[in-house]
Amino acid sequence: MHEYHSLSGGSAAASKDRLKRLLAPPPAGRIFIDTAMRLRFGFGEEVPTLYRPMGIDAALFGCAVSTTMPDYDLLYCGTLHRAGVMPTLEELAKRGFRVLAVGAVPSGATKIPGVELTGPLARPDLPQAFQRARFGLNFTPDVHPFNVQISTKTLEYAAAGLGVVANRYPWIERFARETGTSVTWLDTLTTPDSLPTETILQPSLAHLEWARILDAAKFEPFIAGLGGSR
Repeated sequence: MHEYHSLSGGSAAASKDRLKRLLAPPPAGRIFIDTAMRLRFGFGEEVPTLYRPMGIDAALFGCAVSTTMPDYDLLYCGTLHRAGVMPTLEELAKRGFRVLAVGAVPSGATKIPGVELTGPLARPDLPQAFQRARFGLNFTPDVHPFNVQISTKTLEYAAAGLGVVANRYPWIERFARETGTSVTWLDTLTTPDSLPTETILQPSLAHLEWARILDAAKFEPFIAGLGGSR
C-alpha cells in the first residue's frame, strides 16, 4: 500500500515526483488526497485507488471555545524550519503580538521576546495548546507545491474554534471563499488591536472529522479488498 498526501518541494520537484513514480514497486493499492494529486504524480489507475481528503482529530473540535482570556494572540503549529516562519514570528513580536509556537525549533534559533517556543507536542497535548490563543497562524510560502496543498493546521484551527490568520496564497484564498471560513490576512496586522475583537464563528467542518472521512471514502472495505491482491 502506498499513500501520497504531498508533492515534493524545492529544486527539481517535478523530477523528484517522477522518480517516486518510476522507482516505487507496484503496490497492492494507492491512496491519494484527490484526483489532482494522482495526476500530478502521473499515476494511472492500474491498481486499486482510494481518494480521501485530509481529516481532523475529533479531540480538536471546539476545544478552543472558551470564555477565559487566552495567554496569546496567535498560535503557530507546524514546521518552524520552513522559509520565512521565524522571521514572521519575530516581526509579529516586534509589533506587540504574543505568539505561542509549537514545533521543532531550528538549530541555533535564538529566543524571541514575546514568542514562546514549546518544541514539538504530542497530539493529546494539542487541545490544551489551542486553548491558549485567540487565533491560529498559517504561514505558507507562496511557492509550488506548498501554495496549492491543504493546510492541515488551518483546518484544525477553524475546527477548534480559533480565528485564522494567514498570508495570502492560492489554497487559503480558495478555502476561505469556498467554505466561508473567516480569515484575517497577515498583511493587514499592524498591532494586536488590528485583530478582530468579535467572536469568530467558523463554519462547521464536522464532515472532515477522521472517522467520517474514512467512512465516506469506504476505507475499511478498500483495505479489506486488497487482501488477495499481489
